[in-house]
Amino acid sequence: MSTKSLITELPRIVSEGNREASRLHTKPHGIMQIHIGHIIRDELHRQGRTNQWLADQLSVERSTVQRLFNKPSVDTQLLFRISKLLETDFFVCYSRLLAM
Repeated sequence: MSTKSLITELPRIVSEGNREASRLHTKPHGIMQIHIGHIIRDELHRQGRTNQWLADQLSVERSTVQRLFNKPSVDTQLLFRISKLLETDFFVCYSRLLAM
């Protein structure tokens, strides 16, 4: 499933326990959290871009990008930069959860 589809289908994924829910985590008190690193990785690869491409665009080492993919959350400034580079509004993932 593409990231754009994931964003659109987030309410259904959560309610059905879809396999895509591996990008979501339930915290104590039933609060859902998004694993944004996995979502960024999947969108990057969906676009046919490499980890090295993203590293070059962000002026960081490739290993830094690898670590980013393992993070469940990232700094908003960094998320904004990545959103612009990949032309994908990753913030919508969080907005959709708020609306649920």
